[in-house]
Amino acid sequence: MKYSRNDLYDAKLDENDGIYGFNYPWTLSWYLSITGSEYFHIYLWICKDLSWTQEWYLLSLIFGTLSLMWYVVLAYHALSTRNGEEIWNVLGGILWLFANFWWMAGEIHDVQYPYANPISIKHDRDSSYILSAALIWFSIYYLIIIPFNLLPVSKRALEAYDDGQLHCRFSYFRNYRQYENIHTMFWLAKDLAWNLNNTSLWFIFLIPTILLSLDFIIVSMNAKNAVVDTAHYTSTLLWVCGNITWALGEFFFGNYDNPLILWQDSAIALKTARWYASWILLFSFIPLIFMYSMWIPLSLSGKLGPVDRDEILFEGKLRLFDYGSISTDLLVNEDVAANSDTEYVRNIMSNNELDHENATFIKKIFR
Repeated sequence: MKYSRNDLYDAKLDENDGIYGFNYPWTLSWYLSITGSEYFHIYLWICKDLSWTQEWYLLSLIFGTLSLMWYVVLAYHALSTRNGEEIWNVLGGILWLFANFWWMAGEIHDVQYPYANPISIKHDRDSSYILSAALIWFSIYYLIIIPFNLLPVSKRALEAYDDGQLHCRFSYFRNYRQYENIHTMFWLAKDLAWNLNNTSLWFIFLIPTILLSLDFIIVSMNAKNAVVDTAHYTSTLLWVCGNITWALGEFFFGNYDNPLILWQDSAIALKTARWYASWILLFSFIPLIFMYSMWIPLSLSGKLGPVDRDEILFEGKLRLFDYGSISTDLLVNEDVAANSDTEYVRNIMSNNELDHENATFIKKIFR
C-alpha cells in the first residue's frame, strides 16, 4: 500500500485532534517498541504479584521469570539508543526485580514444600541486600548524576523515550522521563522497608510512591491524546494500592495473611488483607481492558491510520530526529534508500510540506 498525500493529511488531523484520545494505531509490534515494551513489562509484573498473593507456585515462577527476561528488551532499547540514563535505570530495575523475585521464590517454596528445609528466611535476607544495593544505585543517579549531568543524553536519544507530550512540574528534572523514573526509586525503597519489616520507613516511602502515581495520572489526563498513558498510569496506581494493602495486612494483621482463593468470600477472607490485595491487583487490568476495547477496534478500522508499519512508508528502519516546526531529517538504512515511498516522503519534506505534527505522528508509529 502506498502512503499517499491524503494519508499524510489524515495523519496530521489525527495528531491534532485524535480520536477518543488516541492518535496512533495499536499493532502487535508496538509491544517491542520502547513505550510498548515498558507497558508490557507492567502486565508481566502485575501477573507475577497476583500469582504471589495467591501462592500459585508455577505461575509465580513463570511470570517472575518472564519479567526478568523481558529486561533484555528494555536493555536493548537503552543500549541501541545509547542513552546512558536509561542504561543506568535498567540496571537498577534488574536489581530490584531480581530481589523481588528471590524474595517471592523463597516464600512460595516454603508454602509449596512445607516438609522441606525452609529457605524463605535466607531469601528474605539476600533480597534485603540486593534491594539496598538497588536503592543506593538509584540514589546515586538522582543525587549525583542528575545534578551534575554526568550522563548527558543526546536530543535524539531523549526523544526516543520522551516525545515531549507530558510535562514535569518540578524544575529539578530536565525532562519528564527523569521525573517518571523516580517513582521506581521510591517504590523500591518501600519494598525494602517491607522486606525489613520496618513500618515507619515503609510509611515514609509510601507517601511519595502514591503521590507520584496520582500525579502521573493528572499530568496525562491534562495532556492531549494521552489515553494510552493515562490507562497505564491508572493501572499502575491500582497495582500500588494492591501492594500497599498486602503489606498492611502483613504489618498489622499477621494472623490473617494466608493466601485465599479469590472467589472465597468467607469470614476469614473478609479479614485478610492479602485476599483484598489479590482483587485489587486483578482490578488493575480493568483500565487496560477499557483502553484496548477502544484502541484495537479504532486501529483495525483504519481510523487511526495504517495499522501495519509496512503500509505507512516503506519496509525497513525509519527514524525521525531533530524535527522542527517545518521539516525534519529522514534517516534510512541503505537497503531501503531507493524505495519509492521513501523518495516520496523525502520529496514532501524537501518541499517543507511535512510539518511538526506529521513528523511527530510518524515518529510515534515507529517508536
